[in-house]
Amino acid sequence: NSEAFSGCTNLTDVTITSVYELGTSAFKNTAITTITIPSTCNSLNTAALSNCPSLVTVVCNASKLSDYIFSGSSALQHVELGSNCTSLTSNSFTGTNGVSFDFKGHRSSEFKSGEPWGAVDGVFSYE
Repeated sequence: NSEAFSGCTNLTDVTITSVYELGTSAFKNTAITTITIPSTCNSLNTAALSNCPSLVTVVCNASKLSDYIFSGSSALQHVELGSNCTSLTSNSFTGTNGVSFDFKGHRSSEFKSGEPWGAVDGVFSYE
């Protein structure tokens, strides 16, 4: 649901075993530090994990990442994107800095300039 846990500032640990999608602003303004999104998740909707000041690590197996997913999550250091991730918008990482990526199951040639990965080209490091 949209804003399901938004504003739950004491929420630090999340375990998701099966979910179809994370709604708009689902975990916005929470204190989570790490999160793993299972492959059952089709999409992370707008701002689902935005403004999470303690979020450091994300393992994401969802296929689609919408606008402003991690916007303002300034502590974010590492994002692992699963092989079924096929869509990432240009502003998914607005307000983050120095994020490293691990593109599991993708060929490096898939991450040259252009859609969907060109938006992060030259701003973030790739592992």
